[in-house]
Order: sequence, then C-alpha cells, then structure tokens
Amino acid sequence: MFLSLVFHNHQPVGQLPWVLEAAWRDSYDPFLDVLEKHPAVRAALHFSGPLLEWLCEHRPATVQRVRAMAQRGQVELLAGGYYEPISAIWPRDDQIAQITRLRDRVRELFSVESRGLWLAERVWEPSLASVLMECGIEYTFVDGSVFASAGLSENQTFGAWNLAAEALESGRETRAGAAALAVLPINGPLRQLIPFGPVEESLRYLRGVHDDVSSDALVVFADDGEKFGAWPGTHDHVFTHGWLDRFFAALEANADWFSTVTPGDYLALHSARDVAALPAGSYPEMQQWSGGGWRNFLERYAESRDIHNEVLRVRQQVLNTPPGATRDAAYEHVLRAQCNDALWHGVFGGLYGRHLRQALYAEAAQAQVLCEGARPFVRVESVASRAEKARDEPSRDAQTHSAPAEVFLQNEWQKIGIRARGGHIFGWTSKAARHNLLSTLRRYRESYHDADATVDWYPRGALLDHFFGDGATPENFATARYPEEGDFASELWTLETQSDGDAASLLARRDGHVWQGGEHLPLSVEKRLQMRAGSSELRVAYRFLNRSAHPLDLWWANEWNIAVTGTELPDRHYHADDYKHRLRLDETAQFDTVTNPIVADRWLQLWFEWFFDEPFAMWHVPLFTQSQTEGGALERSHQSSAFVFHRRLHLPPRSEHALAFTALITAKRPLLDNDGE
Repeated sequence: MFLSLVFHNHQPVGQLPWVLEAAWRDSYDPFLDVLEKHPAVRAALHFSGPLLEWLCEHRPATVQRVRAMAQRGQVELLAGGYYEPISAIWPRDDQIAQITRLRDRVRELFSVESRGLWLAERVWEPSLASVLMECGIEYTFVDGSVFASAGLSENQTFGAWNLAAEALESGRETRAGAAALAVLPINGPLRQLIPFGPVEESLRYLRGVHDDVSSDALVVFADDGEKFGAWPGTHDHVFTHGWLDRFFAALEANADWFSTVTPGDYLALHSARDVAALPAGSYPEMQQWSGGGWRNFLERYAESRDIHNEVLRVRQQVLNTPPGATRDAAYEHVLRAQCNDALWHGVFGGLYGRHLRQALYAEAAQAQVLCEGARPFVRVESVASRAEKARDEPSRDAQTHSAPAEVFLQNEWQKIGIRARGGHIFGWTSKAARHNLLSTLRRYRESYHDADATVDWYPRGALLDHFFGDGATPENFATARYPEEGDFASELWTLETQSDGDAASLLARRDGHVWQGGEHLPLSVEKRLQMRAGSSELRVAYRFLNRSAHPLDLWWANEWNIAVTGTELPDRHYHADDYKHRLRLDETAQFDTVTNPIVADRWLQLWFEWFFDEPFAMWHVPLFTQSQTEGGALERSHQSSAFVFHRRLHLPPRSEHALAFTALITAKRPLLDNDGE
C-alpha cells in the first residue's frame, strides 16, 4: 500500500510582511528541518506564486533547500495557478496563463517539471479538465467527498481515477498530447487526524485500509502546510513537542507494509481507473461555508462580486490595449488581482481582511493606469446588471427600473462606481494612490454570530441618503438600529448619464417617500454628480422636491464610508475644521458644524476632503466587523469610518430645496513612476 503526502503552502497577494515572516519562522522552515531528517519520507509540495516571490527575495536559502530535495527525488513540486485564483471563475485564457506561469517558475527555480496541479481551495469544476490537459498537467487532487457525491464508496477512493479525453472541449488539442487527466481523491479521515490526533491513530487508520484493499492502493493526505506550525497552537504541538518528527519516524518504521510515494511516481507505476465523472465541489467545510458551491460567495457578498467584476472590466480594457510591453505588464497585474483569498469567507479571514481586498483593487488600478497613461480624459460607462434587474420586483417597488444598474464616471485620476440600488457610490478609486476609498465591508450575519450581532440592512458606501427619525444618535447608527423615516438608502434609483467632451455627469433620482406624523408622504430626491477631465474633484448637487400637499420637516443625512489603510495616529487620522487637531479614526465623535472635513492617510500620501457651500453637522462613526480567527475567537476589525453629514430641511408643500458641495482627492504619488509603473 502507498501513502502520498501533499502539502500546500500559500500566502496571498497583499499579505502583511510580518505575517509572511511568522509563517516562515513557525511553519515552512521547521517543516523542512524535519523532512530533511527523514530522507525516506517522500512528499509533494506546492508553493503559490506570491509565496515563492517572497521566499526568493527574503529567504533564498529555503528555495535552495527545496531544490536539493527535489533533485534527489524526495519531493515533487506541483503546479497551480500562479497567483492562486479560483480558476473556474476566470476566463479560460487566464486559467492557462496562471498555470503556465507557475510551471515555468518551478522549472526555473527547481529544474524539475510539474506534472501535477494543486487547485486553489480544492475547488473543482468539470470544465477545468480540458484546461489542465491543455497545459500538460497529468493529474490533480479532488476531495473524497466530491467522489462520494458522484456515488463512489470510500474504498473506491484508494487510488487514482481518470477523466477521459471526452472532457476536452470539442476541437481543442492538448499541448502535451495527454489522453486523460488523473484525479487523486483526498482522504477525509486523514485530514482530520493529521496533525491533530495521536500518531498512533493515523497508523491504525492506515492499517485498516491496508487490510481491506489491494496492495497497490493509494491513500492521499493533502492539506495546507500552514496547519503545521502557522495555525494557532500548532507550532508547539507539531515541532516543539515533536509530533511531526514522530509521525515521519513512524512512517519509516512501518515501511514493511506501506511506503510513502510522490503522486507522480505512483502514477508512473500504477494505472488509474477509468472513468470518473465528477460534479463540481470542494472540501466539505468549503461546501458548508459557501452554501453548496464556491460561486455562491459572489452572490452572498456584494463586496466579493464587486472585486470580481472590477477585475473583469479592467481585464477587458487591458486586452483592448495594443500588444506590447505595456499590455504585458498590465495583464500581469490583472492576473495578480485574481488571487482568491479576499473573495470569500469561511470561519476566519479572507474577505474580512481589509488589506487583502485593497491589494486586489490596487492591482486592478495599476493595470488600468498602465493602459491609460497620464493623458487627461473623462468618460462615463453604463452597465446593465442581470443580478440587479432580477431583484427589481414590481410588487416591492412600483418605481420602474431599467438599465443601467451601474454607472462608472472616471478620468485619469479617479474612478467612481454608482449603483442604482440605494443610489449610492460603491467604489471610488484614486488611481494615483492605487486605493479604493470605499473598500469597506457590510456587516453580515455569519454562522458563528450570536443573535445580538450587528447586521447592516443596506449596503455601505458613499452618498447614501437617510432621513432620520427623532432619537437617532451616533451610537444607534453604529449598530444599524436607528430610526429611519425614508426609503432611499436601499431601494432603486434611476440613473441617467451625460457627456460633453471635457465633462461627464450622472443624474440619480428616486421618487420615494418619508414617514411624517404617521403618513407616508411622497418625496423626490435628485443628485447630480459631475466630473471633469484632469480634475480630482467631484461636484455634487442635490435637489429635494416635496410632492405632497403637506409641509415636510426632514432630518436629512448623507453617509460616506471612507476606508484608509488603518486607524493608527499619526499616519491615519481625520480633521473636522481644526486642521491642527488630528482625530482618531477608531473613536466616535460628533460636531455641530463643519465646512471642510478631511480624511488623511499619510502612509499612502492620500487626502480626501469635502468642501460644503453651507455648514453641516457631522458624526464620525467607526464601523467594525466581527469575524472568527483560526483559533476560534472573535476578532473586531475596523473596516471604515462613516462620516455622516446631516442637517434639518423644511420643505413647504409642492416646494423644493437645493444644495451643493465638492469632494476632492489629493494623492501625492504621480500617476506613473519613472519606470512606467
């Protein structure tokens, strides 16, 4: 009997430097120490591209250690998508480019060919078979639970299965001439035992398999390398207390009845079975977190969907750029922006990591700037969203809604996305700073939250319109439990665009209602956004129309959720009107009047400010999410600061009121550095 040990090592694009250093110190380096002590133990290793880049720059000796083990046949290096994308959600050409890049890099660094491939988050979809074969990949790994959903028993998963050549799309050829793709089932019980259970339990399980199956059976253990030292509490267990050393020693001591083997060596000597037809799936925990399939994350989390859509939009812009070095460099940033970690959330990390979301927006912005250069321009683009139109139910909202569902205003300095649902700005990227100032996160109810957890009932963004009832305070606003008298923050607005060459504008309008004295009274709100070529300003003009025969006494509030890179003074702070007084972004405050508030991120060299024609009162309300950590505790994370500008409006019957203000982004970084980046 044979055992294949597969260890997947990955750190995402945008990972914090001290996290990378800690992972190397606590996991990657001591793991290699133990593996080198046991030369008879064979294993397959996968390193994602971002991690390999860090190792080459900061720990080149580690790369050389892995190379030596590969050269003597102790380890086999696996391919994958270079920047660890969920391959199935990206275009086919990108899938191939990602795999080709990592295969080439493995060949360059380790002088070996990658025959097998690690699927990011082990997300399998049948369409991937032809892509992998086209790239010359001979085998990959899919969880045993996916085989179970295809009707196979556990005993049938001790080996390899072929996906036949019919999996190839019609008319395509494989570059390597492969007739089939072998799929190796990942064993579920071993994933639970290693490294958390006693070594003896893993051996008992393997002995039971040995006694029940044929002598050429293969058991595959495949899981994250970070479980061995980087996860909370595992370093002491695995290394200080010697679990891994004892485990490898036990494997060597029981070589009379089973042996460790790399997957490629096993397949060179043993034929895969024909023919498995596998449905889409991943490991059981992922299936549970996603609600049955990874793509559900793009539906559950608007922020995940926004990143995915932005990368696809920029990708198309890159492909429309003339071939050459500029397009090649921009395309590399598109591939970097496909890293999966910030697009989903299980029970820890991922989408809740503000720095990971921003890293993907930064890559997309970098690609766009490379394609556009510094030439002044302005344009407006409309997008019809099928998902948004599907949610437009006449019974829920009598207001007719037609395309566009989203509009983008942009020039060479900034890009603003406006959504019809809520009539709000959902993205505002400073191209010079390569930063999306609105990359915040709505508070969602997660499975590990209790009944008192704060949940947002509308999307967080900017230019959100509220009509407060008496009793609204910064404190109940922070918990999304304040009295709201209007229906403007989460319902549909109409969007109309106009462009006249050096300026572009958007008119958003909603014919909504407010509650006044127990009556539901009609109120229309219009807001016009105007952007000019060469300018970092956005001019906003509001008009409120009382369509009723009753006077309206309104408490109107305009909400802006601004996300910078942290909350630490002095580098990140805000000013009210006292520019000498730096205020903390993690503390609630309120001000009677402001005319020129400013948010500053000196680390980014980025300032965002408002210029009000008339004074407003202002609340500053930091917004925190609670997400679970690897250790099971709840972590409180600052996602953005809500700046709520509010004032009282009195509208006589059939009257209107107008006001205007300007928002300005100042970024000290030039659009293009001297090297074109």
